[in-house]
Amino acid sequence: MATKKATKKPTKTGFVLGVPRDLPAAKVVEKGKAVGITLTAQQIYKIRSQANARKVSKAAKPAAKGKRKAGKLSASDFIRKYPSKSANDIVELGKKQGLRFTISSVYQCRSYDKKRKGGSKKAPGRKAKDVKFQVFSGGGGGSESDLKKAALAVGFPRAREVVEELERGYMALLG
Repeated sequence: MATKKATKKPTKTGFVLGVPRDLPAAKVVEKGKAVGITLTAQQIYKIRSQANARKVSKAAKPAAKGKRKAGKLSASDFIRKYPSKSANDIVELGKKQGLRFTISSVYQCRSYDKKRKGGSKKAPGRKAKDVKFQVFSGGGGGSESDLKKAALAVGFPRAREVVEELERGYMALLG
């Protein structure tokens, strides 16, 4: 006489995923009881949502960069091919290639690329004054304070060198 193999009881997840997805949770609970599996509606919802999330993550794998499924370039990659052309020209060329995008898409793509490259990292506003040794107009009370600010900006050792050079030049002129 042939021996019968013991049939394994399916797991809860296997059972839920084995029944049609459109079957209401209450019906799945009833079918589970008939097979000997105790389930709640909440467990069924959770199993189905996790299985759906796995399907979505597998389907959402990105294609090769800049490629569509049919092998065409994406609109943004097409725009990047022509960095010096005007937006109107790019839109017209895109139409000939079968791509549909607007002029504002061109500007938006270029703006995004500029931000990603790093662009200008300086804060907007007035440019900081570059304090260098300058010839000061004589007589005014501000001349000395300007000289002091310049000495602080370049450092005292360099300020002394500059003043000594100026003094040597002045003495050479006087003879």
